[in-house]
Amino acid sequence: MLDLTGGHDFAPMWLHPDGIARRMRWLKDDGGAPNWMSAIDQASEAAHLDSRLVRAGVQTMAAPLAKLFDEARALGIEERYLAPLIQPWQNACRQLEAL
Repeated sequence: MLDLTGGHDFAPMWLHPDGIARRMRWLKDDGGAPNWMSAIDQASEAAHLDSRLVRAGVQTMAAPLAKLFDEARALGIEERYLAPLIQPWQNACRQLEAL
């Protein structure tokens, strides 16, 4: 999920005139936007899981995420809603591919 801070939040909170605060932050916060490697390591440690297995599972989202904007456009989502999200989306794609 994407938001303007570079995190992943598809809910359009950034469209609300008053702004809506993010509900969740990582312990290390990662600057308000998840660094996926760090987030996976934190979650794996907290849950006593093998981070390599979690990383492999999360990496499976890379291919579907890469197609997201093409699919959104095909559904008629207006470019004015997509444009502000392109940079955070690209960042998320790069991070997932690098896992």
